[in-house]
Amino acid sequence: MLRPCLCLSCCEAVGGKITEDVLKVAAALELVHTFTLVHDDIMDHAETRRGVPAVHVKWGEPIALTVGDALLLKAFKLLSEVPNSQAIIGLMAEATLQLCEGQVLDIEFSKRETVSEGEYLQMIERKTGALFSAATRAGALMGGAPPELAGEMAEYGRLVGMAFQIRDDVLDLLEKPESDLREGKRTLMIVKAMEDLQLRERLRDALGRRDLSIEEAREIQRLLVGSGAFDYAMEKARELAELAKSKLTGLPPSPAKDVLLELADLAVTRNR
Repeated sequence: MLRPCLCLSCCEAVGGKITEDVLKVAAALELVHTFTLVHDDIMDHAETRRGVPAVHVKWGEPIALTVGDALLLKAFKLLSEVPNSQAIIGLMAEATLQLCEGQVLDIEFSKRETVSEGEYLQMIERKTGALFSAATRAGALMGGAPPELAGEMAEYGRLVGMAFQIRDDVLDLLEKPESDLREGKRTLMIVKAMEDLQLRERLRDALGRRDLSIEEAREIQRLLVGSGAFDYAMEKARELAELAKSKLTGLPPSPAKDVLLELADLAVTRNR
């Protein structure tokens, strides 16, 4: 529940109180996020989510799609119940739209031979950064922050979300490399490694191959580690997290601000 935590912490960091209305916004964020997970598992052909069968595996794709849609609608119903709901709904709708755009880019990139680092960063800015940004801006607005400060909080969230996604990609390739390689995911490690002509040929042969064996995937993993691609990705994630923390300089010292600083670090140090 990182996104709700960011929302509540931003509310408190700007001097606001955690009311029932703020909790509804935080809950809506988690519902939107869960909606994306249900649909992502279908698109990625994932069999499990956090060690248990994915919704579409247990109940079938038609029910999983319906459940995902219902979660999204429930989120917006909650948002309609808070004061100034029009602004918050607009904010969340725009973030959800960007999230969908990012997901489409992620799918399209898997069909392309090459993807630039800039394109990858734009994709994760939408796919992950947008909802993080909405969480922090919404929390700040619910806490009574002026537009300029709410904008800084939104930028903090965007950058933390991007760092979070890079770390997520790193963990996926370290723990279960066959999944992303079979899907042809163009993560930052793959993008960086493709700059090496020798590695490019090996990666071309492996990416998107549904019959890629675990042994072959582990070999690719070793090549990526040896090329420095993982180190490069983690350095980029740390840079984004540090830039995110710099956006909090306008906040007075508080326990909530400390939480936000810690969450930026956690985005790149977490093991799950």
